[in-house]
Order: sequence, then C-alpha cells, then structure tokens
Amino acid sequence: MSAETTRFLEGQKIELTGYLPYSPALASNDFYLFPSIKNKLRGQRFSSRKEAVDFVRPSLAAPACVDEVRVRVSKRKVRVSKMKEEVEPEGTRY
Repeated sequence: MSAETTRFLEGQKIELTGYLPYSPALASNDFYLFPSIKNKLRGQRFSSRKEAVDFVRPSLAAPACVDEVRVRVSKRKVRVSKMKEEVEPEGTRY
C-alpha cells in the first residue's frame, strides 16, 4: 500500500484489516463466503464496530450460515489438496 493511501486511511481513522482485498494470502472465494450476511448488511450504517458485530453475530450462528461454512471449508480442502499435488506430485521429492 502506498504511503499516500496509508496517510489518507489514518486521517480518516479507518482501521486496516489483516489482509488487503487483493492479497494472495486471502482467496477471492473468501469474499463470497457469506452472501446472505452481505445482503443483510446492505444499506446498514453502524456507529461502532461493536454495533456491527452485534448486528451480524446472530446471522453467523444461524444453521444456514454454519452449513455454508462447512461446504466452503470442504471445497477449500479439496482445492488445497489439488494444489499440493500439482506442486509436488506423489512420489516426487524436492
């Protein structure tokens, strides 16, 4: 991130997250993990982080959300397994 961007964000008192949206450490799939929550948040305004968390927390505990997480984690495990196989085919040592 550029120094100019950093100064702007600090001036606006915007707290940075651990990962930037374009970080390869965070799969783009993660941005679409909770579409139902994203839709629920649309148009909402919060005056604090706590208010936002209190608003979202019940949705995260909902059975539909829990099921969605299970499916995504399962699919991710398959993708990671395939990537490992591509990087180091079975029987190959580097």
